[in-house]
Amino acid sequence: MNRHRRSARRHSGFTRWRRTRPFWGGLFVACGGAAVAVAPLAPLPLLVHQGIAGVAGYTVGLLLVALGMLSWLQPAQRVFYGIAAVLLSLVSFVTSDFGGLGAGMLSGLVGGSLLAAWRPVEDGLRRPPARRGRSDT
Repeated sequence: MNRHRRSARRHSGFTRWRRTRPFWGGLFVACGGAAVAVAPLAPLPLLVHQGIAGVAGYTVGLLLVALGMLSWLQPAQRVFYGIAAVLLSLVSFVTSDFGGLGAGMLSGLVGGSLLAAWRPVEDGLRRPPARRGRSDT
């Protein structure tokens, strides 16, 4: 019984932390950045190897991962991070083998959009919308 309480308390702590941050947007951006950074390493013959210019692909991927992590640490800057993630995801199409074979670019675009659109809950509680057409007078 005691183990169950600790597990429930730990779960509720993570859930509380997750709801106060743009968790899913940051996760999508970080995963997209990882895909963009790893794509040039894939042993597929259709990939374009650019030599020293390929460093830009790794840089864009690492920047996307950093933006995803920073969005969790500084949720007040979420709009800037979201716009930057969308722009970097579009740049990854050119710099990193079609944006991490498309998956990294799309994940970064979705995550950046989620970051820019996320808003914190005002009072920490989610309330159902008020019913219209019914007066309490």
